[in-house]
Amino acid sequence: MLPLAGVRVLDLSRVLSGPFCTMNLGDMGAEIIKVEEPGTGDDTRAFGPPFVKGVSTYFLSINRNKKSVALNLKASEGKALARRLAAKCDVVVENFRPGVADRLGLGSGELTAANPRLIYCSISGFGHAGLPEYSKLPGYDVVVQGLSGLQHLTGDPAGPPTKVGVSISDLLTGMTAFQAILLALFARERSGQGQVLDIAMLDATAQVLTFQATAHLIAGQSPARMGNRHPSIAPYETFRAADGYFNLAVGNDAQWKKLCEVLEEPALGEDPRFAQNRSRVEHREQLVPRLEAAFLARPVADWLTRLGQAGIPAGGISDLPQALAHPQLGARGMVVETLHPVAGPVRLLGSRTPPPEATREPGASSLRTGGPTQASPARPGGSTTLHGDGGAGRIWRRTRSASTPHIRAPWASRARQPGRDFPRATLAWPCRWASSRRSPWELTTEMEPFDLREHPGGDVLLRVPNDNGEAIVVHQQMDHRRRVVLCRPLRLPIVQARRVTVDEELGGG
Repeated sequence: MLPLAGVRVLDLSRVLSGPFCTMNLGDMGAEIIKVEEPGTGDDTRAFGPPFVKGVSTYFLSINRNKKSVALNLKASEGKALARRLAAKCDVVVENFRPGVADRLGLGSGELTAANPRLIYCSISGFGHAGLPEYSKLPGYDVVVQGLSGLQHLTGDPAGPPTKVGVSISDLLTGMTAFQAILLALFARERSGQGQVLDIAMLDATAQVLTFQATAHLIAGQSPARMGNRHPSIAPYETFRAADGYFNLAVGNDAQWKKLCEVLEEPALGEDPRFAQNRSRVEHREQLVPRLEAAFLARPVADWLTRLGQAGIPAGGISDLPQALAHPQLGARGMVVETLHPVAGPVRLLGSRTPPPEATREPGASSLRTGGPTQASPARPGGSTTLHGDGGAGRIWRRTRSASTPHIRAPWASRARQPGRDFPRATLAWPCRWASSRRSPWELTTEMEPFDLREHPGGDVLLRVPNDNGEAIVVHQQMDHRRRVVLCRPLRLPIVQARRVTVDEELGGG
């Protein structure tokens, strides 16, 4: 089960920042209901070229895992339908210009009054609070990049200010909204109340200035464009080799000494002007020409091999086809293929926000918890297991000695015989579910036996019954560092289920 399964989101946003936010929510399992204008839909449906069979690839990049409904929000019927949807949703995301949502009757005040648990996320260029002459302005990525100072810092020192190659202000805003919604959902579990979130593109972009901002706020400096150089580390920039360019990142003095060895330039390592990072930054103009001359002697691949063997961070510069074909992106599932009803098979960038599925061992079922989940180190054979505490209340956890497990069953270490029915087992679990006390279940299941005595000291996990009439039992063993070294998930049909009474729980073992 994905972390946000059961969360319903009404997406009133369009173009990039809002749709990018809601796509990430959808990737984590939320149900996204995207409202679009009748006839034209989201503006990005017309962004292009490129188009594939009339479908904008721009639109496809930020609108997966969504349901779409066309509503005329200028008509009373459309507004009424939108309000009815919001009353049944956990989250509303909108990026109207400030004031427009209120005029439509879809503002935070009206919707949260009807649904106090609603999380209302409003995305705008400059925020609703603050100076009114700015809050009323529309927000566009290139404008915000310029006003935030980011564009001033980007580009060649001798050239004009340069925007980032993607709409970074929009994307940062979408990620900020995504994080804020997750925090609001978490807070609602404690308070039972929703929140109104005011997310501004200018805020989201300014916050990533980090060390460049403190250079001015604390030290009084005014950082300028430096091209591919780093203002505080040297050498940390792009160099030209015999057949192309590569990036070099010497992050400390030990790596600098190794670089001098790779370059076969002992004099550089002995020069006091370059002995420490601070002095290398101060004497950058004397250092870089010597490095540039040295790197021209060999091709990029040769330098990357030599630098890699010495443990010095360096990498080539990929164009988009090369970058998207990187084997590590493929291995981590970051480029996925899906079927579009019009465009046919399409490849999209994936998302690493949901927990990855466990690799299934022969005869075992994968397990995905409803709470915080992480992948353990791969075991021999390349399989990966998942473990978690079930923070959403989907997993019941009981730690007991495996020599006396709290499972009444005819356990035996024997293989299943052909034609033999599974033995029945009764599993009784006094425990806590989420943060509230619930009556424990006693489940009668049919299961294939396995011997817990082979792996003493483990945890036994029981997943609550699902809609398919099944329970999931897992035995997992951890080492002293709490890393899972064994995980056996079994999906079991439930023959009988009943709640154990309070008297039985207090009196029984």
